[in-house]
Amino acid sequence: MISTTYIAVIVNVLAVVLPKLGIEVGSDQLTGALQTLIVVVSGLWVLVKRYKQGGISVLGVRKP
Repeated sequence: MISTTYIAVIVNVLAVVLPKLGIEVGSDQLTGALQTLIVVVSGLWVLVKRYKQGGISVLGVRKP
């Protein structure tokens, strides 16, 4: 099974690349809003998953 963190990164990359290839959802404004939402949510997902693994603080600084 693939890691949920990898899935979040793949979705994040697709959200940026697909509109450049001409694949859009509705209007340009809707595509832009959806793209922004996907990037923010998947980015937060990666940060939360990494924090829950341990070894770093909330700000991403490695714990000694």
